[in-house]
Amino acid sequence: MPSTGKWQQDRDELLKAEKEATRALDALAARRRRLPMVKFDNTRYVSGTSAGLAALAGGGVGWATVSSMPLAQIGAYKARMGWTMPFVSSHGTTFADDCGAGGGFMLSVFLRDGEDVYRTYCTTARGVDRLLFVSNILDLTPYGRQEDWEDSPPGWPQHPTYG
Repeated sequence: MPSTGKWQQDRDELLKAEKEATRALDALAARRRRLPMVKFDNTRYVSGTSAGLAALAGGGVGWATVSSMPLAQIGAYKARMGWTMPFVSSHGTTFADDCGAGGGFMLSVFLRDGEDVYRTYCTTARGVDRLLFVSNILDLTPYGRQEDWEDSPPGWPQHPTYG
């Protein structure tokens, strides 16, 4: 076991790297805000109601999770999972394909300007990690997410990422 002084030295070095990563994320966010916007026809896609999450609404932002499942199926799944976040259905539309999600998961960001809607950003897979509170907390812990892609010390618990 290292001394407290050695631990503090290592922690101070890690803090410098964390601050560099924060600045890099800030720079990426600035680039994201400068991406060109693409007009998006939103008139034929979703059914159901969406509501803003309170913390986002203060910044003029709304949130809805869009699923290709029918509304009744979404409602049953939400109830089983105990979820309260807003969902809408794009069932029977080409929304997922038009966004490039196909049968998978994708985070898309849109901007409404009056009646016009613009697609401004999208990401998939690990690009969505920043939204996952549990993953972000696990990343701060000694064992991390315990997924096989992580760089962990030999002998630490790991399992297949989607296993």
